Amino acid sequence: MLLLLMRHGIAEELRAGQSDAARALTNEGKKKTRIAARGLRALHSNIDLIATSPKLRAVQTAKVAAAVFGKAEPEIWPELENIRHSELVSRLKTCNANSILIVGHEPDFSNFAARLLTGRESGFSMNFKKSGVCALEIDWSTPSARATLLWHLAPSQLRMMAKDQSEKFSHHSKTSAKR
Repeated sequence: MLLLLMRHGIAEELRAGQSDAARALTNEGKKKTRIAARGLRALHSNIDLIATSPKLRAVQTAKVAAAVFGKAEPEIWPELENIRHSELVSRLKTCNANSILIVGHEPDFSNFAARLLTGRESGFSMNFKKSGVCALEIDWSTPSARATLLWHLAPSQLRMMAKDQSEKFSHHSKTSAKR
């Protein structure tokens, strides 16, 4: 299984009286997330399932990604709000999908990815920037799930990939129009 972990986009600061779960993406966060999702699509054009934490900023990020990929509404998975490794692994094992994009939070994603990669709870850390994505190939054939890191990209790298893809499409369109 290909598992793509995407941290939510840039969110508003916590205001007095506001719950953390109610923090929304900023306009800049929506824009940068959309472009990062386009870069992700340039790398991997087919995603079978998109799931998200129930926190608003993650749901909004997942909806942006779903729109970019032409997918239905993302599924809300409560176990992505505060990841408990065994619960999320159990959920993933029951998915009938070859490629899954899950949207969530730090430090949960760093810890989850590290544990899948090393089999240990600590000693290794990854840093997910907002709208950053990590791709893991999961092997379910062992008693404890193991993963191979395929790539881990910052949002700026994903945005560059989207720009490169857009320029290639634009160049190809202009060339085709001249014929």
